[in-house]
Amino acid sequence: MLVGNTIDWDPQRLILRFEIAGEDGSLPVLYQGVRPDMFQDGAQTVVEGRYASSGLFEASTLLLKCPSKYVED
Repeated sequence: MLVGNTIDWDPQRLILRFEIAGEDGSLPVLYQGVRPDMFQDGAQTVVEGRYASSGLFEASTLLLKCPSKYVED
């Protein structure tokens, strides 16, 4: 889950910093690219990339799970 109060977006450089949290704790993430429209507090987020030596996760891919309102009943 995306921790909303951690979102730091630089639209000029397309750099997005945030944290994701799960049952095992939280993880600081750095992503360079377009910010997804649904990127907000509590969004179910999947990141792919690598851990940097600084402890930061450098994401090369950022995916969001679509909210259930888009699922046909």
